[in-house]
Amino acid sequence: MTVVDTARMPVTVSADDPAYTAAPPPWTLEGSGVVLLFGRPADSVLERWVPESLHAAYVGGPAALMLVDYVSSPAGPYRELLFVPGRFRVAGGVRPIITRIVVSTWESVANGRLNWAIPKETAEFKTDRTSRAQRWEVSQGTDRLAEISVTGRGPAFPVTTALLPGAWTTVAQPRNEDFLLTSLASRGRCRVGRCDAIALGPSAFPDLAPARPGLTLVVERFQMKFPVPVVV
Repeated sequence: MTVVDTARMPVTVSADDPAYTAAPPPWTLEGSGVVLLFGRPADSVLERWVPESLHAAYVGGPAALMLVDYVSSPAGPYRELLFVPGRFRVAGGVRPIITRIVVSTWESVANGRLNWAIPKETAEFKTDRTSRAQRWEVSQGTDRLAEISVTGRGPAFPVTTALLPGAWTTVAQPRNEDFLLTSLASRGRCRVGRCDAIALGPSAFPDLAPARPGLTLVVERFQMKFPVPVVV
């Protein structure tokens, strides 16, 4: 069985890494993005992109891909692509875990690893947007991670995490023998969208093909708060 190399889930910064400016939590971020929700990923995806130590804790989907354009954060503006395979029964309850995430700046990588044990890596992002349509291309060196095109449809409506249970809004990230629990708070405006095209990995990013997202949300603007995490 092929399992993810846990070295690909770095949660520390070494002396050999580039310099960065520390930005401790809490954070307030603003931006826009896309949320793609899927059913349970294929077993091959879970085996490769979930650490072996978490296999037995996996509860199920939905899985999520998120593309985010942060226009403001304590680490400066940056873009992000992340994968959440679903929820896991871990210390602190049943929680989602981010198992693969790439961002456009080292400042975001370093602070995300140290503040919340989020296993960020750097990647290159290209976006092309019109009033409602947007296309994202994400790569890491010669590896294509994602090409995704979406179109927003219908009226925009307000959204807030205050309406969701903590089992969906508190992220649990493993760090050594502990988990860091981060309860996210967000509000903004979004509209239901259509995923026009999606191509993923599979060598460097979880490939959810041939599935199509069951729900696409285009978040036009939001404000999000990342607090100091709770260690359990």
